[in-house]
Amino acid sequence: MDLFLIGPTITPLPKCPQYNPSVISTYIHSVLEEWNRKDAYGILAAISEEEGSVPTLIFGLPPPAITDYVFKQTPYNLPVFLNDDWIVYASRFNSCWDMEPVRGGGRLCLDHISVGAQGDLATAGSFGGFLRSTVSVQDVFGITASHCVPGAPLATTICSPSSLEVTSRFDRILKCTTLCPVNSVDRQPVRRGKEAELRSILDRFHFHETATGSSFYRPVPPFDHLTGTFSGNPIGHIVMQRLEHRPNLLEQYDRWLVQLPGPPRATFDADSAWESRLDFCIFSCHPESYGGNIFDEEDVNEIGALYPEALVEKVGRTTRNREGQVNGYSAQCWHESGETHEIAVMSTQKARVFAEGGDSGGCVFVKENGQYKAGGILIGKNQKTGFALVTPLAMILESAPGYKWA
Repeated sequence: MDLFLIGPTITPLPKCPQYNPSVISTYIHSVLEEWNRKDAYGILAAISEEEGSVPTLIFGLPPPAITDYVFKQTPYNLPVFLNDDWIVYASRFNSCWDMEPVRGGGRLCLDHISVGAQGDLATAGSFGGFLRSTVSVQDVFGITASHCVPGAPLATTICSPSSLEVTSRFDRILKCTTLCPVNSVDRQPVRRGKEAELRSILDRFHFHETATGSSFYRPVPPFDHLTGTFSGNPIGHIVMQRLEHRPNLLEQYDRWLVQLPGPPRATFDADSAWESRLDFCIFSCHPESYGGNIFDEEDVNEIGALYPEALVEKVGRTTRNREGQVNGYSAQCWHESGETHEIAVMSTQKARVFAEGGDSGGCVFVKENGQYKAGGILIGKNQKTGFALVTPLAMILESAPGYKWA
């Protein structure tokens, strides 16, 4: 199943010396503050038109619409595009997960596989890679986005594939098997392939009897009626997570970019007062689940830089591998507790999204000197799929002392 852009095509805008990020930010902030609408956003990017890409101040306003809103004079006389759109945090289940056999179940690597809290049938996300302890290097950990396991306390069991993925696939194919209850209105003629797949799920994954969930016949004596949920293989337990906004993170990241060896890289010119979102969950990982930080058959041994105009690739459970580019200006997202500035990535593949629901937590890579490096994890997108939000791994690890990229 492929997913496509809705509305005008938003493309990355290079860092332009004539557009001061502080001036742009101040204007966007004034609009978002006036609206005071949760998940509204503003960003300076480009909109593709027949004559080329046009730098544009793009705003997303969640319903209900404000039909009589008049924008003040924009800086640099930039055009404005207002869309009925908003920021979403991309852990929502997407129906394409249940349209193919369950992914994963063995050793994890940087592939399009899901992770989630055991038994959670509401949310799940993508696997973002392996970390190690800086104290005990034999201890291995995994990472995803915190909002993919909402409200889960420390020591919660993390599974891969997620309970959501396994149970959803089981429910979809149950109707085509002999285990479907005879009184089910969804019952269909038996299909041998689906029968074999269903029994494979029963053999490979954990079933938990609950009051609600999937209802089917036990495939072995006493052939009674069962109701419950499934979960993938337990891979570890939550040891640390953050879901908060902090000032100065993007400015510190700018300084990190400047200090990197090699040719100079553009920065976001962030102000120290700007807040950014920390959204990560670190969980322990059993040795038998460790398959290494391997992407596209290459070892990913280092952290890379997400700087304006950097070309990137992403792996996520829903949209799998996608290519994109870092926008020259941060996205400003309005929350109940104020505004955050986030690094934005747009797709470079025509008419294809960079990320969708379920891709949160997935790793975003940069390629430097022909080698893949881990740049960050995906945390969200706009509803109409023009751009995605990414938190740099360097920023995460600075906030999580005691861990390093494996």
